[in-house]
Amino acid sequence: MSRPTRRRPGRLLRRAALPGALLYALAATPAWAAPSVQTQHLCSQSAAPCSIQMRPQQREGAAGSVMVTGRARTTVSVTIYQLAVTSGKATGITALGKPIDVHTNDQGYGSVSIAFPANNPNQDAGWILAAPSDISWDPAQIVGSVASYASRRPTILGDGYGPRKPVGQPLDLHITNAINGTRFAVEYLADDGAWHGVSTGTFSPVQASDGITHVSYTVPQGLQSQPYQFRLFNITDPSAVAQQWAVTPAVTAPTQPRTPKLTIPKLGAAVGGAEVAGHHSSTPVIASVGALAGLSAAGVIAWPALALRRRRNQYGRWTA
Repeated sequence: MSRPTRRRPGRLLRRAALPGALLYALAATPAWAAPSVQTQHLCSQSAAPCSIQMRPQQREGAAGSVMVTGRARTTVSVTIYQLAVTSGKATGITALGKPIDVHTNDQGYGSVSIAFPANNPNQDAGWILAAPSDISWDPAQIVGSVASYASRRPTILGDGYGPRKPVGQPLDLHITNAINGTRFAVEYLADDGAWHGVSTGTFSPVQASDGITHVSYTVPQGLQSQPYQFRLFNITDPSAVAQQWAVTPAVTAPTQPRTPKLTIPKLGAAVGGAEVAGHHSSTPVIASVGALAGLSAAGVIAWPALALRRRRNQYGRWTA
């Protein structure tokens, strides 16, 4: 009489665990681990390397152009997204406006003109992405391009110190995503309830919105060792609400790294037929002027334009 086969409990447990592990692996795989439907449509049977391009410098309240290359005689819906950025890394997207249809010609080229909305007075600048309207955030699967989105309220990167700052010493405040030609000053709220300028040097205008602009200022001597409110004042257009931060004057203070600028993510690396976008996908521009000459009139979405105003105060003629 043969003995019944004895099964080891451990082996049973290991075997039983396999289906669960497989399910976990499937669940952990992102649902967007493939190009979106519109991306695949644009890049399949394409007459030119598929891409969605715009210039690397855009700004609130102004017009911009988006160019599409890829499949001939097709339509792709493009959305402008605001990038969520943490410590210099893009972490997600939020639609900034409504989708825009772009039609390609017989050579696979198309373009559309966009009027960007003016930000509200409390809204900071940042970075934007032009891409198909049905994407999720997975840079390798996205055909698109990233640009600086300049605003009256730029992106403040810091001055190399934390809340405690040394008195009487020039501090180099770094900002980016500021509108070209704009001038800024730093002020502090004194005990008399008035804002006083503490900038040093000249009020140099912003030269490149996607670069670093330096604003020099000092923490005045003779202040108490307590928090004071400082602000970055837009002297070209004070319609924006000034960005504020707390400063505690100190004889000496520990340094602190500035917030890094956005590292432009590499886009489209996993999309077949795509023009892989590196630092700024608007360079080089694939389509020539001749290729775009036959395009029909581009569609336009209109938002209110940003009107700059001028006024005078302690900064003289450079004050808006």
